[in-house]
Amino acid sequence: MVSLKPTIRRKLQVSIVVVSLVMAGVVLAYVLHSPVVPILAAAVLYYYTYGNLGSPKLWLILVYLLVDLSKGLIVSWSLANKDPGKTPSEISILFVKDVVSLAMGYAFAKLMGSEGTEVNVLGYDTLRFLPVALLFMTSQTCALKALNYLDPGTFKLLLQVCLPTITFFSWCWLGRMYTKRQVLCVAGVFMFSILFCVAKTRQETSEVMATSAVGLIYTTVFVLSSCSGSILSEKLLKTTGDSLPVQVVHMKVCSVLIGFVAFTAHGLNQGLDGGSWNPLIHWDQRTLVVVAIYVASGWLVAYITKRLSSTTKNVTQAGSTALTYALTMVLGKDLFNPQAQPGPFSVPATSMAVGIMACVVAYWTSPGRDSPIAAERELIEKDHFKPLPLKGPVLV
Repeated sequence: MVSLKPTIRRKLQVSIVVVSLVMAGVVLAYVLHSPVVPILAAAVLYYYTYGNLGSPKLWLILVYLLVDLSKGLIVSWSLANKDPGKTPSEISILFVKDVVSLAMGYAFAKLMGSEGTEVNVLGYDTLRFLPVALLFMTSQTCALKALNYLDPGTFKLLLQVCLPTITFFSWCWLGRMYTKRQVLCVAGVFMFSILFCVAKTRQETSEVMATSAVGLIYTTVFVLSSCSGSILSEKLLKTTGDSLPVQVVHMKVCSVLIGFVAFTAHGLNQGLDGGSWNPLIHWDQRTLVVVAIYVASGWLVAYITKRLSSTTKNVTQAGSTALTYALTMVLGKDLFNPQAQPGPFSVPATSMAVGIMACVVAYWTSPGRDSPIAAERELIEKDHFKPLPLKGPVLV
């Protein structure tokens, strides 16, 4: 009888589980016309395959994948009952989201009742996160500006540059080492994502994609500021000796201060144009659900960045895009716009989506060589909120 090495046997088990999950999800989604039941079935299948709930890291990534997938669905659902031009301001949603996250972080820090719960809101620990908030605010502003000069398809296509950029930045700034398999997975996700966007755009419209030098400049600034902010936040989350709730408080204090300036400026412009200012105009119960999913996503991003890496987060987001397209094809309706009919089945787009998911799963299961920061984190993996006494200077 042939005896397989433990590593090979483990890879075969993972491959069988992944194939089983995909087959079960596709069949159940097609029969029941609902993506919720396949997710529950996948969890049950994984439980009976391994006899336990599996790796905490794997489930953390799967939860983030589900939340990232749900963000677009919930936003579209919240806008379904509103007329064009009567939608809540994005600036108000982001500002309220940051305020709620700040309150949650402060409450969690106090409830922990352990070392590191004292929060100096306007101290040096908070000011270190100010560049992160500035970079993210710059990226959000440039994204809105770029969409004034580029069509959404072109902008989404250009955003695929974020993955190799953030991988390169993590290698330069954090000293993170990647295996050949991880590099190939990142390159595969990057190439498949570009080809997927091209195939999807050609499927949806035959018009030439709009390009603009000004739009390209805004997109370039967006990519650089967004990736720099992600890497800098990862550096601070992994090197400061505070628990995650305290770090979220420090980060959100800066975000609230900067967001308040943008929120006030937007309100003044609205007041000058309309004669009055209602900061929560066009808000309803659905908008509160949008804020809730944004808060959950923000906490998961901080947690994944602290425990894993920004590269893992971006790879997972690429998988979310491919999974959204797959569910759209299986369910026979556009998940982001239920009233619209999805485009015809596209073999190139479907092939690229399968390629993206294959590379994402391969990256998740690859035994990578992480930086000394990540290696030191493995010593306290079971303690999620324990402060990290990591060595080395803090990048500011």
